[in-house]
Amino acid sequence: MKRNTINFIIACVSLLLMLALTISGIILRYAVSGGQGQGHGWRGGS
Repeated sequence: MKRNTINFIIACVSLLLMLALTISGIILRYAVSGGQGQGHGWRGGS
């Protein structure tokens, strides 16, 4: 494999991992309720 191909593959994998991390953070922030029952909206407000 050429060096450019390896760099492209690594960049694509890094992008996919970063997107997965961001999506999991969004899911934890909005879909999973907080421990105090106020987990709706930004910063747990009503």
